[in-house]
Amino acid sequence: MKSEIRNPKSEMPELPQPRTADHLPRPTLRRSTFDVQRSAFRVPRSAFFPFLLAALLPFPALAADLNQAVTAAMRYESGLDVVPLRQIEQAVRDAVANPSQRPALETALIRLLAPEATFEARRFACMQLASLGSDACLPAVSDLLKQPETVGIACLALGTHPSTKADDLLLQALTAHHGDTRVQIIVTLGDRRGAQAVTLLGPLARDTDRNTREAAIGALGKIASPDALALLATLRRDANTEIARLAALASLAAADTAALNHANNISTSIYEELLASDQPLYVRRAVLEGLLRMDADGGALRSLNVLRGTETALKPSALFHVRTLRDESASKVFAGELSRLSPTERVLLIDSLAARNDAAAREAIVAQTQAPDETVRQAAVVALVQVGDATVVPALVAALAKSAPSRQQPIEMALASLKGGAQVDQEIIRALETGPAAARPGLINATARRGSKSAVPALLTLAASADAATARAAFRALGQLAEPASLPAMLEHLLNLKSPAARGEAEAAAMKLLEREPDSNRRSLAVIQALSQTKDAEGRRSLIALLPACGDEPALATVKVERTSADASLREAALRALADWPNAAAVDALLTEAEQATENNERVLALRGAVRLLRQSIDLPLVAIKFQFQRALTLARNDDETKLVLSGLAGVQHGFALQLLAPHLDNPAVRAEAVQAAMTLSRRLCGAFPEPTKAVLQKLASLPIEPAVKKSAADLLEVMGHFGDFILGWQVAGPFVETGKSGEALFDVVFPPEQKDSPTTTWQIMPAGRLMDRPWQLDLASLFGGDHRVAYARTWILSETAQPARLEIGCDDGIKVWLNEQVVISANRSGDVVPGAEHAAITLNEGYNELRLKITQWTAGWGFCARIAKPDGAPLSGLNVTTVHPAVPRYLGSPAR
Repeated sequence: MKSEIRNPKSEMPELPQPRTADHLPRPTLRRSTFDVQRSAFRVPRSAFFPFLLAALLPFPALAADLNQAVTAAMRYESGLDVVPLRQIEQAVRDAVANPSQRPALETALIRLLAPEATFEARRFACMQLASLGSDACLPAVSDLLKQPETVGIACLALGTHPSTKADDLLLQALTAHHGDTRVQIIVTLGDRRGAQAVTLLGPLARDTDRNTREAAIGALGKIASPDALALLATLRRDANTEIARLAALASLAAADTAALNHANNISTSIYEELLASDQPLYVRRAVLEGLLRMDADGGALRSLNVLRGTETALKPSALFHVRTLRDESASKVFAGELSRLSPTERVLLIDSLAARNDAAAREAIVAQTQAPDETVRQAAVVALVQVGDATVVPALVAALAKSAPSRQQPIEMALASLKGGAQVDQEIIRALETGPAAARPGLINATARRGSKSAVPALLTLAASADAATARAAFRALGQLAEPASLPAMLEHLLNLKSPAARGEAEAAAMKLLEREPDSNRRSLAVIQALSQTKDAEGRRSLIALLPACGDEPALATVKVERTSADASLREAALRALADWPNAAAVDALLTEAEQATENNERVLALRGAVRLLRQSIDLPLVAIKFQFQRALTLARNDDETKLVLSGLAGVQHGFALQLLAPHLDNPAVRAEAVQAAMTLSRRLCGAFPEPTKAVLQKLASLPIEPAVKKSAADLLEVMGHFGDFILGWQVAGPFVETGKSGEALFDVVFPPEQKDSPTTTWQIMPAGRLMDRPWQLDLASLFGGDHRVAYARTWILSETAQPARLEIGCDDGIKVWLNEQVVISANRSGDVVPGAEHAAITLNEGYNELRLKITQWTAGWGFCARIAKPDGAPLSGLNVTTVHPAVPRYLGSPAR
């Protein structure tokens, strides 16, 4: 039953606590460890009207006329001005501190109970009267009890009223109502704990209406008078099982209340009867917990008796209670019971001993790591994470040695999580050196998880083990923990493997060390020296596979030499190393390999590696990129290889890519891939390279392709038609952030793109805008995303002559503009992109003029637009915009994903 009754104290946190009569006890019931279903006897909370929030907000005392506030409040409905209600609430607070003000305030609140007041106003008045109402308000509240629609708010006022006259009013109303309104009255009588209500509640406990029965039995449990308890005892034996169940729950609530009020004889009597009966398990467990809390010894003896008894279902409650026992000897006493318990019960007791976390508990948990049952051992291991330190490492090592490999991970995790820092690390290292061999792989894994760099010497020794599991684990850990200084030793182990099965892990570990070494000379020197010292083909193959991680010219030269080896396996390893090369230095060699290859698989491998490098390269001039792509297309011997090259062209950031793929649009066998690449490039390059883009988009209109693709191409062409004289060709770099700084503060932070030709900055082509209503806007938010960051944009304006001009900028948010390295606009502000919102008079030099922007992002949108016009704002002809400058040969990076 969902009653509308709420406790005014909990609903009005700022108002003073109401007065409480002697017959209204105020215990705080404690929930059982196990979930006892007593929700039927709790008063549920429901939605409240909006102005109640005002009671939670500070509002200064006002000197307004109270009668005027009451008059205004009488008309209150949800959504109207709450100021009159706040004024009355403040008056209630003042009256608590000054009792002389209470009569006048109560009189004013009684006015709000008049029939002409709105329902919301009367409910508000009842809430205030719950805090300071006296017998003077009872006649008006009594009138509310007569109408079904106002019974609920009347009960709000009466729920904590200090006078027994409120009980009389409720009892009179009880006989006059039925259904939900009667339930509200019953709940309120229960909350008031008035013993005189028991006589009327008795028959209602067997009422035909389920909600009425539930409320009446719950109220008897709250009242808990001798008569109520006797009636509940009778109801617990009722033939109606639902009534008996509700009575048991109400009795349990009554026993809890009695226990908290130190009425131990009452609570004990109820608890023991319920425990000895055939009540549901959740009731009996709750009862046992209540008895355990009341026992003079804290429940120790009763818990022991339960554990030694035959009622298995009650043992979890007793086992959980062990953690709360205050006797220092309890851990030792209950640890002695472990051998008598089932595995499931042992797990529960281990958990409670871990919560106690004393010496006896730790000793017992350590012993259980050697228990016969796997679940018990695992529980003990997990518990040691909570209570253990360096002293428990030997026990965990023994558990590792005893467990099958598939069962070792929890023990590894426990070792990795042990508190104790360096002391635990040293114990684990000692076990690595002297412990059982079966435990070593798990110990090595735990060491890696702990990040114990002090273990590297021991791990290097173990990497030379003939045991495959140990060697593989050691190499994995070394790959995570070792520093570049250990690279020579690592390579030596790689060349002298005693466990061939560990070769993959050894190569991976060496690769990680090479990646950590910042000096490419030291990387390649170490690998090349190791290569010169071995003739073993398998070892040489491993070293060749490491050369791409070196990535410099000596390493590349070594790979090329190995391609001439008499050993076919070394030649294959060298080709794969070329295909895996990290930079464009290998492109020419790969394409040469593709030209000269006699076997198709070698040619395809070389071609695929070259296309990958061409697509992502930032090391080659554009003219070289174009030449090498032309070369790759020539080398493609079938449609699949042509598709491979076309996919690489889709990542290029220059208009020549569109020109190279255009002829392939006519080839039905590769058309789908060519169209996809064409659309990808067109969207990215339409601003920077409008002419080749238009040519490709117009060609798509004549091809037999999907209508949706044709429409996308036509839409993009239409957008391009509205670009006007805005500058749409830009390189961009970013995003740049600095921890703790807002977009506004980042305006003055100097990032690398503000430094001329910064070698650490990677630029990419900025996709042009595709919004029909503002095609001139460049959208950084879609490209980079995020808030409180910075992006940079640059382009070059080629002017036929030196001439004055006007630069117009729109930005979201802040903008700083350099023309030929001189700041011409600086505006640290937020706002939308509005063309020409920022402008400056500029002078263009003859030839190339670099235009560079810094655009900050605060929140929400992020973008910019720019145009160059005549000084009077009219269009300026004779200018060319280019994203390629002959003095800036470095290629662009890959576009943002």
